[in-house]
Formats: sequence, C-alpha cells, structure tokens
Amino acid sequence: MFIPTQVIDYDANGQAAMAYVQYAEQNTVALSAFHFRKGYALPDEVGADLPVALVTFNGATPLANIPNQADGVSASVKLNDVVFAKGEVWSGDGALITLGTSDQVSQYSVTIGANLGSHFQIQGEEIRATESSGFLGAYGSGGFSTADGSHVDLHGVSIRTHFGGFGAFASYRAGVAASNFSNSILNKINADISQAAAGLMWRNARNAVALAYSQPLHVTGGDMNLKLATGRTDSGAVTYANPTVVLNEGIKQANYEIGYTRLVGQYAKVGLNLIYVKNPANEPGFDHDLGAMVMIGVRI
Repeated sequence: MFIPTQVIDYDANGQAAMAYVQYAEQNTVALSAFHFRKGYALPDEVGADLPVALVTFNGATPLANIPNQADGVSASVKLNDVVFAKGEVWSGDGALITLGTSDQVSQYSVTIGANLGSHFQIQGEEIRATESSGFLGAYGSGGFSTADGSHVDLHGVSIRTHFGGFGAFASYRAGVAASNFSNSILNKINADISQAAAGLMWRNARNAVALAYSQPLHVTGGDMNLKLATGRTDSGAVTYANPTVVLNEGIKQANYEIGYTRLVGQYAKVGLNLIYVKNPANEPGFDHDLGAMVMIGVRI
C-alpha cells in the first residue's frame, strides 16, 4: 500500500515556491513528483532538513539556482536493510535569452547510499546537467555568444548523522563544465568546478540552532580556447588564431551563517540569523558582507 506525503512551501505572495509529493510503499519503494523555484530546495536534499531556515544554504542541488522554476520526478528503492538507490530528473526555464526563448536547464542524477545503523548515512552521486543557451548560468551574445549551451558532469559524496537532538552533515561535489561554441570568440571551455558545504544542528522542544558553511558552485581551474580573426588570405578567406587561456581558481565566495529560533508560548516563534559572506559574488573589491536577520512567526 502506498502512503502519500506532501510538503509545500509558499512565498510572500502566497504562491507555491516548492511542492513535493511522495508515495512510499512500506519504506522500500518511493515515487516522487516535485516543483521548485530558484532558491528553494527539495526536502530530501542533504542539508535541507535544518531546524532553522538559513539564507546562504538550503541544500540545493548544484544547478538548482539557475532556472527560475523547474519540475521533476524521482524514484528510490531500498535494496536491502543497508543500501538504497535513487534516480532523479528535473528540467526548468532559466533566464530569457531572446524574446520567447529561455535557457533550458536539465539535471539528471543517480545516487547510491547506505544507512549505517539508525544514525549515520553516506551516499555517492553522479550528476549530469545541460544548459541549452548558457554556461553555469552566464549568458553571452554577439561575438561572445553562448547559444550552443553547455554540459556539466559532477561526482559527489555526502554524509549526515543524527543522534538525539544533535545532527551534522557535509557534502562535496567536483567535476567539469564544458562547452563548444560554433559562432563565438569563446571557441571551447573546459572548466573544473566544485561545491562544498558542512553544517551542525541542535534542537529540543523549544529551541533550535543551525550552523552552516558553504561554497557555491565555482570554477577551480581548466582552460578556455578562443577563436580570434587575424586576417584574410588572398582568396578572401578569414584566418583565425586559437590561443588558450588558463582558468585559475581566483576569488571564491564562502558563506558562514548561524541561526537560532525559540518557541514562545504555543503559537509564536522568534529567531535571529547572523550571516558572514567572504568574497560575495566572487567579485574583486568586495572583501566581505555582514548581515543579521530577525524573524517573528505566529501560527493562526
């Protein structure tokens, strides 16, 4: 018998920002359908089950912040008392490239995991993603056109543990983002990329604390081949040079955030988040960004 579970998050306008429906059969087979918008994570992602909402990290998959909205399905099966497997696919619309045409982002993943006892889980994953008209969410036109799109291959590992009111998680993904552009100065890009996060959490009947460190998906190395016009032959054909530019890791963003919430009575909650971002947006000249957020919630 399949038992349904439904989770819906709404934005400030009352619109569904994340909707997740799962049908599970005796905890061995589960089928899910979901919808999410930029900045929202699915409830089964590592790090998405923090007891406090954080601004800088929510467990999102690597390219989930590129599409404005996306829809997908997943299926998981418990192979025995320890090992489980999961497959997931989603597709969504990214930024508007030309009138009526958007960057289409699709992601496919396969996960193999193990529950070692009732308190510890480890899993490895393979992720394949494509963009129809962009490169890691960046879009170019004219001589720097990215109209041919790109693809991403990632390998990842993650762990999470819960014991009593305490919990912890860590995840790391690394791989390659590659493009071949036919009508662009950017002839070919092969970029090494990575993403990392780790966090701690604690809760009791009235209090909850979450601390997370994260590095968004970023370039760590690789090379870029250019196609530069150098002149014409006597017959009028254009000649080209193809210099290669080495991609260095350079500046990278790092997020640190701690959040605390407390239930006040039966119907109210107050909270405080402290945020520190080093090298925001990977931009030179922006050394750091500090922030604080106070939250008040009432259940009616």
